[in-house]
Amino acid sequence: MKSLSVMWKSLTAMLMFTFVQAMCLGQDNPGSGSSTTVKTTTSEHTEWYTAPWVWIVGGAIVILLLVAILSGGRSSSSRTTITDVGGGTTSRTVTTDTDEV
Repeated sequence: MKSLSVMWKSLTAMLMFTFVQAMCLGQDNPGSGSSTTVKTTTSEHTEWYTAPWVWIVGGAIVILLLVAILSGGRSSSSRTTITDVGGGTTSRTVTTDTDEV
């Protein structure tokens, strides 16, 4: 039974490869049959995304957007002042400036 299964798989694989080969041979152009002439024209037109300045401008815009988005949460500033009042004691003052009303 096991050898029959192996033979069946081998036969199936061989038939599949034969069909694929027949399809590929069907696409060949016969030497004595009709021929097709292909005319290719070229132009000086290039696509917009092949120009280097487009990528430079696009990169600059992306960087500016990232800076604007990532720094948007830092609208307040704070500063810390530490002063020595003498006698071994220090005074610490934290001042926060915000734009909120």
